[in-house]
Amino acid sequence: TIVTLAGAGGGCAASKVEEVASEVLRLRLLKSQHEELKSQLQKAGNQLRRLSPHSVFLFRSYIEQHLKDHGLVAQLQDAIVHLLQCLCAVCNVDVSSPAPEGLTCSARKLLRDPHSFTSKLCSMQTVTSEQAKGLAPYLLSSAQFKRVREKEVNDCFEAFNAWLSAFYLYSSVSDEVVPTAQALERQEWLLRRLNGQIEEPCRRGALNSGGGPHSSGTASGRSGG
Repeated sequence: TIVTLAGAGGGCAASKVEEVASEVLRLRLLKSQHEELKSQLQKAGNQLRRLSPHSVFLFRSYIEQHLKDHGLVAQLQDAIVHLLQCLCAVCNVDVSSPAPEGLTCSARKLLRDPHSFTSKLCSMQTVTSEQAKGLAPYLLSSAQFKRVREKEVNDCFEAFNAWLSAFYLYSSVSDEVVPTAQALERQEWLLRRLNGQIEEPCRRGALNSGGGPHSSGTASGRSGG
């Protein structure tokens, strides 16, 4: 009977180790995915910083020119309009109307300082996963962009779109980053404890407080000296 009970206890312990080890691997994968998305956002930020203020200025001029000219407004790609709307949403710039006049006003507010705009984007904090959902429709539409003759417009569109996509993806998991890291730390600690790499809390506390098997003898030796 003793052997049977011992075997059952060992099986339970092994099952617990497997369960915790599996959870550790799952959380490590999740954490690595979070870190990869954060890395993508940092890379997109570096791409933004390489844009010159002159390029941003020409990008704004291109949008304004097409919105103000009735002959050109039909040539302005929906992808650029949706990119503009997405940037406005991220930067809390109100788009009063989807009509050309409203978009022109929004573009001027958004890009009024070409020298600091890219650094402003790079310094922005991620939004919640719920807020990030509002960016998805714009990003899907902006995927249909076709390159134009003006190189600066292409450069700006690609850099802004890459940053917005990375910002959206990392924001989508931002609520999970800290809880995942904390859960992983707890599960890794528990796994080490189950594998005997960490002493039981009560015993460790006793040792730290001087209640270990050698502490009284050591203390007596010191007092006797």
